[in-house]
Amino acid sequence: MEVLHKVTTWIMIMLISIIIPTLVTPTLGFDTVKWTLEFGQDSKHYTTMLTSLRAKVKATTEVCRFPVTSKDPVKSKKFILVEIVGSEDRTVTLAFQTSDIYFLGYRDKINNEARANFVADAKLTDEEKGAIFPDVAKKNQINLPYGESYKSMEDAAGRGRSSIDLGVQRLDDRLKKVYGLSYGAKPTKEDKKKLGEFGLTVVQMVAEAARFSDIENRVINGGLDDESFYPDSNMIALEKEWGKISQAIHNASPSCKELKDKLDFPSNVNTVDGLRSYISLLKFMKVKTTTVVSDSNPIKYMAYVI
Repeated sequence: MEVLHKVTTWIMIMLISIIIPTLVTPTLGFDTVKWTLEFGQDSKHYTTMLTSLRAKVKATTEVCRFPVTSKDPVKSKKFILVEIVGSEDRTVTLAFQTSDIYFLGYRDKINNEARANFVADAKLTDEEKGAIFPDVAKKNQINLPYGESYKSMEDAAGRGRSSIDLGVQRLDDRLKKVYGLSYGAKPTKEDKKKLGEFGLTVVQMVAEAARFSDIENRVINGGLDDESFYPDSNMIALEKEWGKISQAIHNASPSCKELKDKLDFPSNVNTVDGLRSYISLLKFMKVKTTTVVSDSNPIKYMAYVI
């Protein structure tokens, strides 16, 4: 019996040594926010998506009661995905860097195979590309005909973003045009236009709206259902100022009252509270911690400097 027990124990140990590594092999998956483009929906669907996105990219600390993106997210949180479900169940999954919500590309399908479309200048390793969209074969990883900058996307689209209207219906229309589009290494002018317009649409309606409540409200007030609106000069100015506005708020900490830095836009705002109607999420900076006392309670603020 003792011999049988030893043999049984040995077999169990061998089985465990074989099975356990298989069970615990990590599969790197990134947080995903889902947005279904349902027409006739109220603003809650859109706001819920943005609120969830902000919650997943923010750090644990705040600056002047503003959430801040994480400076160095752990490997499993380095990227954030936004799954957009359009009409006829066409689904694209957008990929962004968690630290700054910069657009990296998207996943769609072509000929019933998953495909990854990355911006041409994405600073991603082969391992990271595979981890972001693990179901995409390497042969189906391709570069878009533009980089991460607005200028590059506008060049591909053949026009500036001020002439490209935004809205849920426009997003769905542009999603249809790029979904499964066969464009290869040398896309035509028309294909570049479709791809560039889609990139400009998702970056502004997702990433910029997550940063700026002002842009979120523009979509809610003029871009739901079949409505659309064109980005005006003030909106485009905001898109250019995220870093400067974030810096100004960081520099106003810990008092969080008067701004020490003059902004190009909004130029008439000189207090932190005056920016609350514009911005929802600050960009991370280098950290310096100070402590202030308010109502006899110590409150730690994170002051960031580029």
